[in-house]
Amino acid sequence: VTFDDGYKDNAINAFPILEKLEIPAVVFLITGLINKDIISWEDRLSYAFNNIQDEMVEVSNNEYYSIKTIEQKNTAVWEICKKLRSIKTDQKDEIIHNLFITYNIDTNKEEELSRRMNISFMAKDEIQYWSNHGIDFGIHTVTHPSLPLLQEEEINTEISDSKKSLKNILNKEVVSFAYPFGKYQDFNDLT
Repeated sequence: VTFDDGYKDNAINAFPILEKLEIPAVVFLITGLINKDIISWEDRLSYAFNNIQDEMVEVSNNEYYSIKTIEQKNTAVWEICKKLRSIKTDQKDEIIHNLFITYNIDTNKEEELSRRMNISFMAKDEIQYWSNHGIDFGIHTVTHPSLPLLQEEEINTEISDSKKSLKNILNKEVVSFAYPFGKYQDFNDLT
């Protein structure tokens, strides 16, 4: 069984069951999020849309989405996620931040929700504990970017720094890597 990203709920909910049933698993960690009580950009976007009371949302540059129903909200989040993953992290963060500002969404509640629902990311000690209890860990880059958006040096840094970081946590070689995303548009000749 494989898990991407390294969410804390993997360690709390899944790993004890996998250990009990002796089911092997590999977790591909976004190493820049280890020990972080933050929510991924996808979850932040979903959180924002679930807390917007308006029936129409402007995301950016006159791009509007109707969110009168739950189905429309879910569709809007899915469509926006597809678009945002093809832009650089700082631009993506700015768009999501602007949604929070424009629609008066309390970021303190977001952080509290992250901790309460365990949707933040695993800590170093959890990774070490579960590594010693049969869960394997691999890398999934430092920040989980869409690699074709980056220059060659940035790509190499995302992968090599991720590997170094995890090797230091586990005190052993890291031999597995999960490519971020994986759709056709997420590859180019360089990657």
